[in-house]
Parts: sequence; C-alpha cells; structure tokens
Amino acid sequence: MSEFLFMCGHLLLACLIAACISWTMIYDTIYAWLDLKEDKKLQLGSSAVLFERHLKPALSLLPGIALVCLGLVD
Repeated sequence: MSEFLFMCGHLLLACLIAACISWTMIYDTIYAWLDLKEDKKLQLGSSAVLFERHLKPALSLLPGIALVCLGLVD
C-alpha cells in the first residue's frame, strides 16, 4: 500500500510541476510577444519566437494543460 501512495505522490507532483511550467510559458509568451522584433534581431530563443506562427493555438492549449493538471492534483 505504501508503494502505491509513493507512486501517487510522484504523479501528483509531476502534475503540479507541469501546471506550473504551463502557466510560466503562458506568462512568458505574452510578455515576450511585446519584444518579438528584438528577440529575432538578437536571435534569442524566446517562447514568442517559438510560437510565432501558432501563437493563438499555443495560448489556447497551454492554459488547458495547466487546468487539466491542476484538476488532477485536486
């Protein structure tokens, strides 16, 4: 029984970490979008440059990931 609880604890921790990373990516992408021209000029690998052509789908998917992961933690 304790092994099961140990594995569940790790799964919950992984979900919480995934939710935090998703939320950070949302914030970073929106913030980096304001400096997209400078990021491209300096050849920075920001999330805005990564999602440049697919910004709306990315900003729709990331909150969904965060919410699903937080729902699993609860």
